[in-house]
Parts: sequence; structure tokens; C-alpha cells
Amino acid sequence: MTIWRVASAQYRLFARSRLAVVALVLLVMLSAIAAITGASEASRIAANRATAQAAANQAFANQPDRHPHRMVHYGTYALRPLSGLAAFEPGVDAYAGSLLYLEGHRQNATTLGAARESSGLIRFGQLTPAFVLRVLVPLLLVFVGFQMIVAERQSGLLIQQIAQGLPPARLVAGKALALAGVAGVAAVPALLALGWAAWQSPADAGVALVMALAALLWLALWVLGITLVSVLARTAQAALLGLVLAWAVLVVLVPRAAAGVAGLAHPLPTKAETDLVIHDELRRLGDSHNPNDPHFAAFKARLLRQYRVARVEDLPFNYRGALSAEGERLTSRLFADHAAAAAAI
Repeated sequence: MTIWRVASAQYRLFARSRLAVVALVLLVMLSAIAAITGASEASRIAANRATAQAAANQAFANQPDRHPHRMVHYGTYALRPLSGLAAFEPGVDAYAGSLLYLEGHRQNATTLGAARESSGLIRFGQLTPAFVLRVLVPLLLVFVGFQMIVAERQSGLLIQQIAQGLPPARLVAGKALALAGVAGVAAVPALLALGWAAWQSPADAGVALVMALAALLWLALWVLGITLVSVLARTAQAALLGLVLAWAVLVVLVPRAAAGVAGLAHPLPTKAETDLVIHDELRRLGDSHNPNDPHFAAFKARLLRQYRVARVEDLPFNYRGALSAEGERLTSRLFADHAAAAAAI
């Protein structure tokens, strides 16, 4: 019961602070705006991709009769579908690209990646509900809670409360509970956006639950850290400086530095390097474009023996189609092996 009374008293102090109230209101409004714009943008992108995919499928299905090899290279387009949770957090969509040209025995790169077609500012994070939870809510908690305990110790109020029989542990727990309440209010719009996204995409409900628990754990760690710093700091200024520095390191520096360190520790081959290796391996496996290639010469002889004919024109199927299918079998296996190697790295 004492902890609740301490938390209630701290809430009254928060309410008297114009900075805390204004910051909380602005953050809630910003989070709501991010949720609405994120949902609208995700819906627009998903609709555009579905329309473009339908048009590509129709164009491929309605093409005139072609030589099988030409049909293989005529190809089609595949657009990566947008996850139902993109309204909350778009993930790697801006970096991975959204459009892929599918072509026989070739491995083309994805295109239309926003990070490659816009300024580097996109790498600092888009305004989404997830960005608000991950970046802005911890910063709000820092400015609201840095002086909860240290300011009372500097003014002498803390000693008076302890002298009147208030256990220090319950005092600290009450302060932390009050700050946790602020974190909960600030997180509500973003979590509602996540719930709406999960409702729109029931298959992703499990992932959404994990994301929500991770976000709450992240904010809980900040609440505990801010409370601890406010207990240990000698002055309010020192507490604020230390917490802002911790926020800059944990939220801005570490995620970007970690990617760089991982890249140095486990470098991925570039696409040009991979293409050269695949081309070299494919020459040893067999080239369906070369009529004198040993593998495909043996493939042709095997079909002629199997169907007991002397010419490919006498086979009961289109030999060029069978040739393309055999080439696809070799290249698909090769591409799959290299993709698995890259995924392992």
C-alpha cells in the first residue's frame, strides 16, 4: 500500500510539471499520427503491389506462342508482398527492395529499395509506431524521471521521508511504478497500432505478441535504469547527462555499430563476386546455351536412347523445352546452394 501512495504522490509531481505533461501529450499525439500514417501508407503500398502483380501475371499468361528458350528469358515480375505488421514496423522493406525480375537460369537483383533511392536519412528510422516505442518513449522517460529521487535528496525531502518511517526500498519502488505508468500511457497508441495490425493479419498474431512483449521489456529496462541512476547520481544534472548519454549510445550508436561489427566479423560476398563464382561453377556443370557442351550432349544422347529415336524432332515432346528445364534444374540448384550459404553467414 505504501508503494501505491508513493506512486500517487509522484504522479501529482508529474502533473505539476508542465514539461512532463506537455512532452507526454505531444508524444502520444505523435505516436497516434505515426500509427494512422503507417496504416494508411502500408495499405496503399499493399494495394499498389497487388495491382502491379496482377498486371504482370496477366501479361505473362497472355503472351503469344514463343520459342521455349525465348519464353524463359521473357520472364515476369514478382513483387514482394507487404507483411500485415508493416503498419507498425516496415522492417527491411526499405533495404531489401520490392521488385524482382524472374528470368530463366539467371539470378537478378531486387530493385525499388527506398534506402537505395533516397537520402541516407532513412537509415535513422522512419516515423512509425515501432520507432516511437524504441527511440522516443525512452527519451521522454529520461526527461520525466531523471530527478525523481536525486532532486528530493538534494532538497532534503528524501531524508525527511525516511526519518518518518518510509522504507527506502518502497520509496524507490513507488517512484519506479509511477514512471512505469508514464511509460504505459506513452506506449498505448503504438501498442494499439500493433494490435490493429495483428487483427488485420491473424497469421502474424504470434509475431505481434513477441514484438509487444519485447517493446514492454525494453521500456521496463529503461524505467529500472532511470530509477537506479536517479538513486545513485550525486546531482540532477549528472543524472540527466548520464541518461542522455546512455540513450544516445544504446538507441543510436549501438544498433548501427553492431551491424558494422557483424559485417567485419562475418563479411558477405558482394553480388558481383557471387555472380563470378556462379558463372565459373556453371561452366563446369553445363551450359544449356552451348550445343557442344558435354553435359547437354550427354543429356541429348540419353533422351534419344530412352525414346529410341534418331533425331530430336522425333521425340514425343519439345526438345528445346526439355533442354531449358534441364538448364533450370542445374542453375536452380546452384542458386539455392549459394543462397543457403549467404543465409548461414
